[in-house]
Amino acid sequence: MVGLDSNSRRDVPQSLKTIAEPISLKNSKAALILAVYILTVEKGKKPEEDSFAVEAKRAKQRKWIVLQLEADHNPRWSATEKLEEALY
Repeated sequence: MVGLDSNSRRDVPQSLKTIAEPISLKNSKAALILAVYILTVEKGKKPEEDSFAVEAKRAKQRKWIVLQLEADHNPRWSATEKLEEALY
């Protein structure tokens, strides 16, 4: 992520399947995988008002690590350093 400028971004449209295709998390071995959910909240907004707050709550219920980052929905571009700090 470090060193990427606006000319080197490679964003592509998100597949509708990532939203519409159901997944199953019922395999007991899945609970052994470390999972982290990052809730991005835009500056000046409350986390509970974010449109992804429901997903963050679901992640907490699954005992995932939930981090909160002040950024827009694309922190790899808008908050690169904060995102790196959160991940490492």
